[in-house]
Order: sequence, then C-alpha cells, then structure tokens
Amino acid sequence: MSNQLPRRSLEPMYHRALGWYSREEIDSTRTKTVGVAGAGGDGHRYADLVRTFPLACIKAADPDVVTEDGLGRFAIAGTGDVGRLKVDVFEDHIRGLPVETEVEKYPGGITHENVESFVEGCDLIVEEVDLNHLDIAIDLHRTAQRMGKPVLTTMNVGFMGVGTSIKPGSRHSYETMLGIDPRTPFDEIAEMTISPDKLIPVLPWQYGDVRVLYALQDEDAKVPFPSIDVGVDMAAGIGMTQAGLHLVKGVNNHRPGPVWAPRWAYHDAMTNKAGVIRPSVARFWGSAALLKLRSDFGLNPRTSYDIDTLREQGII
Repeated sequence: MSNQLPRRSLEPMYHRALGWYSREEIDSTRTKTVGVAGAGGDGHRYADLVRTFPLACIKAADPDVVTEDGLGRFAIAGTGDVGRLKVDVFEDHIRGLPVETEVEKYPGGITHENVESFVEGCDLIVEEVDLNHLDIAIDLHRTAQRMGKPVLTTMNVGFMGVGTSIKPGSRHSYETMLGIDPRTPFDEIAEMTISPDKLIPVLPWQYGDVRVLYALQDEDAKVPFPSIDVGVDMAAGIGMTQAGLHLVKGVNNHRPGPVWAPRWAYHDAMTNKAGVIRPSVARFWGSAALLKLRSDFGLNPRTSYDIDTLREQGII
C-alpha cells in the first residue's frame, strides 16, 4: 500500500494550459515568487501570470497612480480606477481570479532602502522601472546580481515588443548594456542621460515617423515616450513566455532556456517579423538612418507626435 498522498486536483483555470505545459511544470510554480518592479506600462500584464501558473506570491512595486492617458495601454484598469495606485489595481485584478496567490505590495515603489527586501525570496525579478529613475533600476539589478536572482526586462517600441534576461554572474549586466561603470555611485547615475542606442535594441524603421525621434530628443520639451496597447501586448507576450521558461526550468521537459543578454527576443505585429537579435550601436543607428530616409521620401506613415502638435494637444 502506497504512503504517497494523492495529488490535488488541478484547478479548472489551468486545464487548457495542460496542452502546452505539463502538470509537473504547472505544479512546480506553486512555491515560486515573482517580483514585478513597475506595475504600469508592460509590468501590469504580469498580473496575468497567475492565469497559467499558480504562484505562491507576486510582489508588485510602483509609486504611481492610474491616469487617463494611461488607460490606452493599462489593460487591467478602467475609468473608475483613475487616481488609484497601480499596485492596488494590480492586486484587485489578481483577487478577481480563482487563485490563492499572495500579493505583496510596495506602494512607494522600489527605493534604495527597500530594494533588498523586495528581491529577497524572489525566484524571478521583472524589471519595468521608469527610466526617469535610472539609479533605482541599477540598484535593483545590482542587488539581484548580488543575491543570485535572474532579472527579466521588456520594452515596447511601436507595434513591437522586445525582451531579455540578465543572468546572475554574467558579464553582460544591465550596466554593461547601458555603458555604465559598475563602480558609479547612485547619485551620479540619477543625473545621467543614456543614449537611445543603449536603451532600444532596434527601431521600427519600416513604419516609424522620424519626427517622433526629433520630439523625443528635445530635452526642454520632455516628451513622454509614445506607446500603444498592441506594442504593450507584444512585449507582454514575450515577457510572460520568458517568465514561464524561468519558472519551470527545474522540470526536465526539453524546453529551451530563456533568451539571455546580450541577445534580445523581438516580435513586431506590424511587420510580422520575429526572432532573436544582438543589439549594437551600428544596428540602432542603421535602423534610425533607414527610418529617416523612408520618412523623408514619404514612404512611411506620418503620425501626430511632433512638438507643435503635442503642444496644441496640451500633452507637453
């Protein structure tokens, strides 16, 4: 007679996932904790990790509130959520699902004082920190490296999503990608302006408008980076797929590993292009040159994100 306890019945919400993940993989995530640093933008979509994986805990950190202009890409919020903290909306979204996942909120966002407690206990860190707080993002990456935690980061650019992971102990750190000396103090990092060829792997030269680049380069105007829900969805699709690979890696099931830096996974819904690339200064400025050329010759669609229009609309 077996002394083994019967395995619990799998919750109905996960039944169809069995067509793409094994029962062992799904069950292996019941003890896992994911830390999401930045619950807006691309980050809010990681609340839906629990639709596939019955996580033990999700930590959500973000100091910002939902705004009207954010509703166009913040899929888990509605008009009644405007003015509410994003981490509260994040928690409510998970609470509306039949899961037992604990939600640990950091409504003040990641700080130099709490970053260690945020990283501690996590199996995966998702870094979606606003680049206006570069010193916080770097502190998060440094802490994760020191504590041996992988960090997944994604970005949406136009109708394209890109993503990569930083492996603990790798020489391809987040600082290396941005060209920052790892000895640089945080107060100096907070004042830095990072060149776009360090931040964006490649530009959507096939359909972008060069005037958007001109607007973003206007330091006095402080133009916010444009985004669209499709781009967020593409970034989230890459991010949650990569997160899944991190979370089930302990189960031997012939799956590929995550895409590690310096390589980036990308998927563009407009061009139907997807794959893995290794960013470089030449690749970025080559795509920028093609974008300008196509815009100048009227081959790309024009948008309304030039400085004059943004001022007319009261956006800046």
